[in-house]
Amino acid sequence: MRKKHPFILCSLLLSYFYADAQTLEQVTTNGNTTTKSISISNEQGLSIGVDAATGYTIKSHFIRPFNATYRTLRFDCSTVDANGGWEFYNSGINTSLMYIKQGGNIGIGTTTPQAKLEVNGDIKSSNGIFRALTGTLPNDIMMSYGYNTTVGDYTSLKVAGAATNTAELRLVQNGNVGIGTQNPQSKLAVNGTITATRVRVTQSGWADFVFQDGYPLPSLTETEAFIKKNKRLPDMPSEEQVKANGVDVADTQAKLLQKIEELTLHLIELNNKVTAQQQLLAEQSKEIKRLKK
Repeated sequence: MRKKHPFILCSLLLSYFYADAQTLEQVTTNGNTTTKSISISNEQGLSIGVDAATGYTIKSHFIRPFNATYRTLRFDCSTVDANGGWEFYNSGINTSLMYIKQGGNIGIGTTTPQAKLEVNGDIKSSNGIFRALTGTLPNDIMMSYGYNTTVGDYTSLKVAGAATNTAELRLVQNGNVGIGTQNPQSKLAVNGTITATRVRVTQSGWADFVFQDGYPLPSLTETEAFIKKNKRLPDMPSEEQVKANGVDVADTQAKLLQKIEELTLHLIELNNKVTAQQQLLAEQSKEIKRLKK
């Protein structure tokens, strides 16, 4: 009976190891769970559900903490194939949702992104789209909608050439556009010089009323008295008004034309007087010559 003890002990050990192996096998075959780590290490990686006909599979070259310090999770994709990449696909509607090409370009709504990010569709952002200044780079661009809620909803486009983060071109919510100014008070406010080959200003009224019958043409004597007293022409803004409010181009052009037309009427009147005097002198000269005979 004593000789049977080693045999029985060996049988029990084999049964234990077999049971343990069966437990790990059951994890993959029956969906059981285990607290033990399962490690698969080979050059082929891990494949789940490989279908030779369709190619549908979950295959991992490796998914691991990439950096031991920061514990970054890394998903690796081979770049041997120039057309390879990562794709998030909805098979229910046969649509590619997001595609990451092997070169790093990301496409949303497109599988052929030509830039680092290409979106085929609208982009919505609750806090705007912002590109902040990075030192003294001259090519930084900021575009935002409703970025500063304390000011109000606005869209601003900035091409930075300075170290300050201020919008050079701004479109505010009431439709005003500012260039070189942060607070445009009109439809277009420009803090600087405007160069154009032609400027067209629409005007509802013009100064042709000066030539209408009954227009109260001020006399030169009245105009002279006004100039001596006010140091400006009648109906024209003063220097103080221009400094405070600027110059209304359309209104000023109309008033200048009014003064030119008034001056033209005075010149016509003066010319008529000179012509009449010349005729009178000519007649008087003839009469003098006749009396001398």
